[in-house]
Amino acid sequence: MKTIELLELFQGVFESDRTSSI
Repeated sequence: MKTIELLELFQGVFESDRTSSI
């Protein structure tokens, strides 16, 4: 797995979590 891919995946999860929190 590339670092960029991991970062993108993490960002997507974080965004989803934020949206769910609101």
